Amino acid sequence: TSTTPIETLFLGTPRATFAAESTRRAAAYAIDRTAVSGAYSPALQPSDTFLSPLVAGAVDHDVYPLDGSGQATALALLDGATPAISLCYPVSAARTAAAGLLETQLEAAGFVVTQEPYASASEFFNVVVPDSSRCDLRLFGASPGYPDPAALLPVLFDGDPDGALNRSFFDDPAFNARFDAAAATTDESA
Repeated sequence: TSTTPIETLFLGTPRATFAAESTRRAAAYAIDRTAVSGAYSPALQPSDTFLSPLVAGAVDHDVYPLDGSGQATALALLDGATPAISLCYPVSAARTAAAGLLETQLEAAGFVVTQEPYASASEFFNVVVPDSSRCDLRLFGASPGYPDPAALLPVLFDGDPDGALNRSFFDDPAFNARFDAAAATTDESA
């Protein structure tokens, strides 16, 4: 059984723009996830967590508002700053519409957004290679092959160079060790 695909907005964690936690949180509060997911399909379910409700053990933590009601918090977190950010996404009608909504929402919070759509494979590699990436934010889809956290979380956050789909370029040795330990766990040892 496969899970439903997800569309994720990755914040480029090594980029100077998102070095401060307050800036990352401001971006997260600024987004109206319901409107953005609606740009793809009215059938999509917005979320502020990484695990689909179809995954056993998934918990809805309500970390950020889904409906865009976090704009005031985003403005307060930026405290008058106007960080310039680039938003990269593969060209498609749905992603272009989502990027337009994201630009409007982020700019309402104080960010200055430059959209950077790309259409070719060579441009794709300029977006997903950490040392050459020009992107602060990246829209990407993922479709885990089976409904288990191990099919998604390492792909999104494992800093191991073999985890080539980590689009936020998050790399924390403590988290990497936890992913390695989890991967070594078998049903019999759980």
